[in-house]
Amino acid sequence: KLCNDEEEHVRSRASSVLSTMLHENMSICGNMSRMRVQATIAASKLIGEGKLVSGHGALLKSLEQIVDLAKEHPIMMTMMVGEAPTSPPLWPASTPLNPTTTTPDATLPSDQLPSPSLHQSSSPPSSPSPSPPLSPSLLPSKDTSSSSASSPPLTSSSSSPSPDVYIAHVSSMCRRLRDLVTHASQQIDLVEDHDIKTEIFYKISNGFIESPNLRVTWLDNLSRKHTEAKMYQEAAQCKMQIAYLIFTYLRISGKLEVHDRDVAVVRDLFPNGEYEDGLPSELHAATAEGVFLSDVWSLDSFVDYMRKACELSDRAGCHTLSLDVYTFLVNMFSRTRDFHRMGSMLGHAKDVCDKLVDAERDQLNTHDRWYRVAFYGKDLLDLDGREYIYKRGPECTLSYMAAKIKSYLQTLTQQNTNNTNIKENKDNTTIPVPPPHHDNIVLITHNREVEQDSLMPNTIYYQILALEPLHAPPPNDNYMTRFVGELSVPNHGDGGSSSSNSDANDPSRQYKMRVTYTTQRAFPYMMTRVRVSHMDKVILSPIHNAIDTILARCNMLTTQINNDPPRMNPLQQVIQGSVFPMVNEGPLRLCQIFLGEKRGEYPPDEVVRLEGAVCTFLDLCMRSGVVAVIVM
Repeated sequence: KLCNDEEEHVRSRASSVLSTMLHENMSICGNMSRMRVQATIAASKLIGEGKLVSGHGALLKSLEQIVDLAKEHPIMMTMMVGEAPTSPPLWPASTPLNPTTTTPDATLPSDQLPSPSLHQSSSPPSSPSPSPPLSPSLLPSKDTSSSSASSPPLTSSSSSPSPDVYIAHVSSMCRRLRDLVTHASQQIDLVEDHDIKTEIFYKISNGFIESPNLRVTWLDNLSRKHTEAKMYQEAAQCKMQIAYLIFTYLRISGKLEVHDRDVAVVRDLFPNGEYEDGLPSELHAATAEGVFLSDVWSLDSFVDYMRKACELSDRAGCHTLSLDVYTFLVNMFSRTRDFHRMGSMLGHAKDVCDKLVDAERDQLNTHDRWYRVAFYGKDLLDLDGREYIYKRGPECTLSYMAAKIKSYLQTLTQQNTNNTNIKENKDNTTIPVPPPHHDNIVLITHNREVEQDSLMPNTIYYQILALEPLHAPPPNDNYMTRFVGELSVPNHGDGGSSSSNSDANDPSRQYKMRVTYTTQRAFPYMMTRVRVSHMDKVILSPIHNAIDTILARCNMLTTQINNDPPRMNPLQQVIQGSVFPMVNEGPLRLCQIFLGEKRGEYPPDEVVRLEGAVCTFLDLCMRSGVVAVIVM
């Protein structure tokens, strides 16, 4: 922190102190593994918190001074080190990334998955969202852990020291820090879009799988970014991910008595945990090398991160998830006879129950909005043809969402123009060719399936569809992976001919396609968007469509009737929209078509279902009228 200070004399003294600490660490341990990790954690926090002074120039000057001090420092070590470290830099310049490259899809067979180029992991895919346009050197290499395997072995303590080796160690550490600060801070500062910026943080955190302390730091940074944007559910999920990693370590290392029931409950509380990248592949070796010696990997830290997740969930209005977490902790401490912690968790659980009661009394509207966004365009590369589910707040309208997606695509294409392609001439010389810049970004306004062959080349398209979530049954009802939307099918049943306007407005000829989207991760998640992994399509017949229309109106009436106390304005709006429809066909018109003289043309079971739905609708209309009179 002081090496990043604005005052030069403060940075100079801080650099001298850090140089002395490096020298002592080298003298005692024979390597700088732990100092390197702690320094990288500190630099990561400065980047994540946006506290780099002079655009990271002050910190870079301090790193240069530390290298100079290492060259001037008298080497008085009592132990001899071997050859200089040969480990690769923290941010390798190889393995270029495509602006829209993503991790393997969970739905692809294992033989079709691209082999990971930066680190191997046996876990399922770690990124359900499209990667933002990253620098080729933004991702850390696999051996960024605090392991001392890359450090020279120790030899006899009576041997003479080697100044060149000490200088090589310090230079290597400072070069790693310089690359981290330069590349990460530049990429983060380049973008303003929250989705892109948080995906950068997420991708960096996953690059530190072999260095779990650094991964925790970047997950904390990601949580902080979500909190600053008032996206408290996503911030809570970052804390839950850290708690899940700590719980896994405590369970595997035997430091926490865990039953199979505990593991199942934790997975219910955080279902995405088992699909994220886990702890280092060589866990026992990492433990022996002291990777997990920090206070982060303790029971107190696990409880602390779970509490922080609950506090953020409460700020988002998700009190039931907080109550489930505290219930789990109470049961765990009850079994271990830890009554002090148990009493503390019971107190927090009582506070959450009070908040639930107040939320029901105040009828707080905390419903989020969900949108399916599809991207089309050959120049989008891997993003072409992909679909994502976006989670947004209740204030996010469809028009606002369309403007934000267009802004995202403009940012994406603008950063693509900063790259250049290389074209080879006949004389074997190469010239840079800038990629095409897209001024044509088109919103597809209809809600039908998109035929990609009919789209214009060199144009980027996107389509947005509002969805309704399908809640899972308990105990996973706090999370959602399935969403339902409807697409119109105007030509269905017309033998391929186009429908006239009169046919399109005729309920007896209105077909719809109900699409159920399944995501790779469950919402809420650490990201605000997740890629669609599976779709189920069902064509609804006209009478089935009519049944759904009436049942949807019944659900709206039931919600308003059950409000305690009833709210007059929303109740009147629902009654007027049900009894006096101005735009869509009303129940009376639907009854005339499907329950009139032509009812024999429709399946008998569907007719009976429609009759039942109409009876329920009439009963709710009568009850809502009575409630409205009482309120008035």
